[in-house]
Parts: sequence; C-alpha cells; structure tokens
Amino acid sequence: MGKRKRKLGNKSRKQITPQESQCLADEIKEELRSIIRQWDKLHKPLQCSEKVSHLPENHPHYRIEGAQSPDELKELILRFAGSVWQLKDRLKLWVEAKGLELRETTANGVQEASLEKSLNLLLCADLYNAKKHGKLNHPRTTFSPTLSGVSFDTSKSGVVGIYYDGKASKMGDFLATNPEPVPYRVKILSGDGKVCFGDAVVVITRGFGYWIPLIRQLGILMEDLESKWIAENLSRIEEYIKQTEPFKPGEEVIHIENK
Repeated sequence: MGKRKRKLGNKSRKQITPQESQCLADEIKEELRSIIRQWDKLHKPLQCSEKVSHLPENHPHYRIEGAQSPDELKELILRFAGSVWQLKDRLKLWVEAKGLELRETTANGVQEASLEKSLNLLLCADLYNAKKHGKLNHPRTTFSPTLSGVSFDTSKSGVVGIYYDGKASKMGDFLATNPEPVPYRVKILSGDGKVCFGDAVVVITRGFGYWIPLIRQLGILMEDLESKWIAENLSRIEEYIKQTEPFKPGEEVIHIENK
C-alpha cells in the first residue's frame, strides 16, 4: 500500500465566534487528557499492592492490582478504543469550524478527502461499536474484531494464588509471593479467529497515533500549561509506538498492512 500524506486545505468557512472556538478546543483537550490517562494506565504492567496481612505466612501475600477481574480489564480496553475512535467527532467539528478540509495524497498523486484511513483506528471503531450496540450495524472493517482472554506473565511473581469470593461475581484476589509488576496481554482477533492483530493496547495506541500529527497541525494546542502537558504526553505516546510491536517475537500471525 502506498504511503499517504495528509494536508490541510481551505474551503468556505463557517462563522464561529472566539468563544465557540475556545469551547471546542477545551472539549478536545478534555478528550485528549482522558485518552492519555487511559493509555498511561493500560500500557503498564499491573502493580502489586502492599502485603496482605490476614493470610498464613506460607501463602502468597502481595495482591496484583487490576487482576481481580479480567472482565473489568477488558472493559477498560474497550473504553480506551471508544475514546480513541470518538475523538474524530470533535476533530471534524474543528476542521469544519476553521474552514479547513483534510485531504490525503496517495502514492499516485491522487488527492482524497479523508479523516479515517487507519486500520488500527477502524478496529477501534468496530470494537467500540460492537460493545455499545451489541452488534455491528455499520462495520468499518470486514474482520468483526473481538478481544481474547487476558493472559498474565507471572514468571517473576514466585508462587501465585487465586482466591475467589465463592460467589458468581468472578471476582477475587490474585496474589503473589514476589511484589514484581505483572505484564498482561489481551489480543485483538478477527471474529472467526483466523486473524490476529496483536496486543490490543498497542493496536489501539497506534490508532490514536494516527490523530497526533493532525492535532498538531490544527492549532488546538497553544502555549498554556495544559497544552504543553498534552503535547509532552503525545510525544511520549509516539515514542511508545516506535518502540513497541503488537506481536511477540516468533508469534504466528497473519500480518495485515496497518497504517
């Protein structure tokens, strides 16, 4: 697939007051702060809490925070996907309000109006909309993506114990003898299970990375402290994307062109 270059052009401008412009910019920055906080939590290994004191001495004592419910962990990932996808709505409003038009130039020199041309981003859309509506009425891809179960890397945790509450909530303590951070992994799979897109957090973060150059071009971030904090974290996320792969070395997957 040829590379595309995104650029902004002018078109007939709708009138927008400075107050409306500032309000919209504030709303976009609010969404960006939320996405950054979600990413900051999800891309890190799970941390262990203080030592649990009520158990016998020869039992695991350190609670792995976030491992109590794999269902809730997957819910957080789906929320992250939804936040990344829904950012497009206010970005579109900003582009329209500023009288701009986003166009992409293909390798053949053809210009196409576009705001969503990333497979990673479209996977976010399908994951979120399937969760929101219970089914995909208007799929953005042909894959019907879904999340796998949660796997935990407890290779440095020592002895691990799982203590359920005895009820149907599927909640319980996941304890270890060593208080080392515990990496976890949830994969994005096609609905038929034939295609693996890799680690869900990495894929969703790459979807968000598609927006970052556009955000910088649009002039939403200024010189205030809030904008500087957002800009610094956008750079952190870009560095993470450069250094992190969605697949493990040697993992058997079908590679799809992910732009």
